[in-house]
Amino acid sequence: MDFSGLIKDVKEEVGFGLLPNGEYEVVVESVDLKQSSSGGKYLNFKLKVLSGEYSKRVLFDSVNVFVPSSDQATNIGLARLKRISNLTGVMQTELMVGKRLLVDVSFRKDSQYGDKNYIKQYIEGLSVNQSKENFSSKASITIEDIPF
Repeated sequence: MDFSGLIKDVKEEVGFGLLPNGEYEVVVESVDLKQSSSGGKYLNFKLKVLSGEYSKRVLFDSVNVFVPSSDQATNIGLARLKRISNLTGVMQTELMVGKRLLVDVSFRKDSQYGDKNYIKQYIEGLSVNQSKENFSSKASITIEDIPF
């Protein structure tokens, strides 16, 4: 079978490499409370890019809510969580699901695990009441769930 006519205008897929540095509109697909190997707790945010060439690509952000060995790391994580809360207009994880955010994405070089994207910051610019889709959260996390 000659399939040359079928593929002549198709862009060759090269996999899911890193997103270029820049700003992306995302929707929160899920937020899960997880435990680290050191006994800490963090929120794992799963975010989906909403538009453009990288639409439907997924990003993850781990936000520390308790680091037993470092008050500073705990405070940095809680400040990030407060920023997300202020931008979404909600203070409960199950209400963050479906909320849109604007994020500044970059990448880190990592010879051990491979280069990966990370969220540098959450940016103002979207209305706190906008939500794109309704997703379900696996867990509701409130301040009472954080052990301090």
